[in-house]
Amino acid sequence: MKEIRCEGINTLIATLLTDDICNRDDLKQICTMMNYNCEYVSAKNKLKGIEKSIQNLLKSLADGCPGEEVAVKLRELSADKKQLQKVIIDYESSASLITPESIKENCDKFKEMLITSNDPEIKQYLKNCIESITVDKDDVKIELKVS
Repeated sequence: MKEIRCEGINTLIATLLTDDICNRDDLKQICTMMNYNCEYVSAKNKLKGIEKSIQNLLKSLADGCPGEEVAVKLRELSADKKQLQKVIIDYESSASLITPESIKENCDKFKEMLITSNDPEIKQYLKNCIESITVDKDDVKIELKVS
């Protein structure tokens, strides 16, 4: 009979789990959801509206509308546009964005943490990921709940 040690099972579970996470077909979509930022999305949408308004005001100027009212509105919209562009640039240049590449680069660290941690929450997380463990004469098969 084959001896099964707890450390060996933890290593197998951690390996299966990290392999599943790092090799998902929908990893890019998952990253997009994890990075979703309401302020960023709102800023992008508002920026589109402001740019359209600026174009309309410039067209009005070209068509002979009174210049002073249009100029005041253009200055306001230009200030709003700069503020929104800053929000967008700050978000897009943020080093904290999660990418498929950053997940793959950190899979080994995550796996090591799962294997070596004595944190009860992490141990419970590993237990919760297990659908079943089947022990045959020469093999151990672990099925995960993650999908």
